[in-house]
Amino acid sequence: MARDMDVGPADATVGRAGPGRLRRQLVAGGRMQDDWFEDRVERLLKYIAQRPVRLALMLLIAARALGGLAYSLFEADSDWFDGAWWVLVTQTTVGYGDFAPETFWGRATAEIVMWTGILAVAILTAALAGVIAERRIEQARQAEPVSTVNLDDDFDHLIARLESDNDYLSQHLRRLKDLTNDPDVVEALRVAHQRREQAHEAQQGR
Repeated sequence: MARDMDVGPADATVGRAGPGRLRRQLVAGGRMQDDWFEDRVERLLKYIAQRPVRLALMLLIAARALGGLAYSLFEADSDWFDGAWWVLVTQTTVGYGDFAPETFWGRATAEIVMWTGILAVAILTAALAGVIAERRIEQARQAEPVSTVNLDDDFDHLIARLESDNDYLSQHLRRLKDLTNDPDVVEALRVAHQRREQAHEAQQGR
């Protein structure tokens, strides 16, 4: 009886500690799952950024081949060519309506085809926009190069031009605005900021 009474409070203590420990384990497990998911998403985005056009074409071709096959299997009185035509009409959002899935699995296939089409078009659009932006930036650099070796000389030149030509202010400000978006300038500023932070931390450590 005495030993049973001694064990009871210990069990109660373990019972009280159990939910807290379980809660911490659940939180830690949730954080690990979030980190795993974010890592996979980041890898996927890097892969898309490296080969955007190839990935988009692969999505379109695979969706048309597999979607056409699934349509011919799930829908009555249809073959692969009917399914491939239906996939093309669905991906391009034309929607003639001559072919449409009626079964559950056919409509499930349609949903996959729609999302692959949207994703492929988005990737192609982003890739094309990136190419156009790079070409325009390169043309602007070749047409009107800006020297940033000695910034003090640039400002002296700016002051001299302002004294002689008021319209030059807006032109040079536009050039400075474009300069702030230059990757080399941004990287140099980032490195300088990191060095300043490291020097500040070293001084505080002393």
